[in-house]
Amino acid sequence: MNIVQESYVNLANGKQANQLRYRDYVDDLHSRIVLQGNQIQEKWQPFKNNGKLDYMDVYFNKEKTIGFKGYFAGSKNNSDEIYKDILKKISSDKEYQQIDLNNEDSNIVRNEWESKEMIVGVKYEKVNKSIALIAINKNEVPYFFDKIFYSEFLDLTKFRNKNSDIHLKVLQVQPSGNNKGFYKDKFNELKGEYNKKTK
Repeated sequence: MNIVQESYVNLANGKQANQLRYRDYVDDLHSRIVLQGNQIQEKWQPFKNNGKLDYMDVYFNKEKTIGFKGYFAGSKNNSDEIYKDILKKISSDKEYQQIDLNNEDSNIVRNEWESKEMIVGVKYEKVNKSIALIAINKNEVPYFFDKIFYSEFLDLTKFRNKNSDIHLKVLQVQPSGNNKGFYKDKFNELKGEYNKKTK
């Protein structure tokens, strides 16, 4: 996971950094850049032998690199072997403890681990043979809203059991069903617009 140690300046030099969004909400604390193919240096590859990332989203806060998600190249033919090899490599690292998940989709297999500093996940979509590796600095998670975090980090931590110690801020992007005042105001606003046009 060496890329998380790299400085923002080194990684973002000459690349466009995009702020994270969910519908009309913009996260002004976090941004990401895209790395593809030979832009991903060998030292940033998480595993030396089996499986190389050929696409990465690298994430930053205002000060430093905080995490990434990446997809493995050419995993269509031997995806099962690559997936098993990745699990074996992460599980054999004594710094990482595996987390139990409630995974109910038989076509998508998820795994998560935690170290003192990082949360790491692997998402394997069996139908399209896509394998993603996700990593985030644990201390950064509380600064994300849930919908942005799950969207960017492929539902990492979402399927933990209810007594998980991961707590994300809830992003209210739509009014709840009992917020009648919102709908009334909106209706009156539209009615006013319509009346102006018809006069």
